[in-house]
Amino acid sequence: MNNTSLALLALAGTAAVLAAAPASACETEPYIGSVCAIVTPYCPQYFLPANGQPLQVVQYQALYALIGNTYGGTPGSTFNLPNLQGRMVVGAGSAPGLTTVKLGAASGQNTVTTTLAPSQIPATPSTATIAAPATPPAGSPPPPTTTLSYLAPPTAAPMPVVIPTQPPQLGLTYCIAVQGAFPTRTD
Repeated sequence: MNNTSLALLALAGTAAVLAAAPASACETEPYIGSVCAIVTPYCPQYFLPANGQPLQVVQYQALYALIGNTYGGTPGSTFNLPNLQGRMVVGAGSAPGLTTVKLGAASGQNTVTTTLAPSQIPATPSTATIAAPATPPAGSPPPPTTTLSYLAPPTAAPMPVVIPTQPPQLGLTYCIAVQGAFPTRTD
């Protein structure tokens, strides 16, 4: 087999693989209610941003049948999509040694404020400049100046401290499928 035949064979094989499995971040035939992340600032066709927006039940009956008012809304009239803006997704449920997470429950905070006692506050590096107090006689050099570095003792009063709690993050757009196949229960 010559190089041209091998190249054509490789190209045909690649085309067959691409045709068999089209690339898509959010499935082209998703389950209604499935969530995907995408790097674009918009969601693809059949998806809406998972940004907590309210929807009319009459327009999205299948999605409402799945999530109801788990994320807010007026029962029978409107319902809200989950709001994943600025949030990390965590699996709902419970396991030994872990906190139970209810479906649709938002938790966590960006920072925690605590008060430290003076004994918990480390000494602060500081500097002081000291000059001789006397004025030198006319014509003599200026008095020496000394800079000292020292650790300043902590304040005597308790001090509030704000501690960030967020891990490193990367912003993506979360999208929820509003059309597609209705997921069947297996339990």
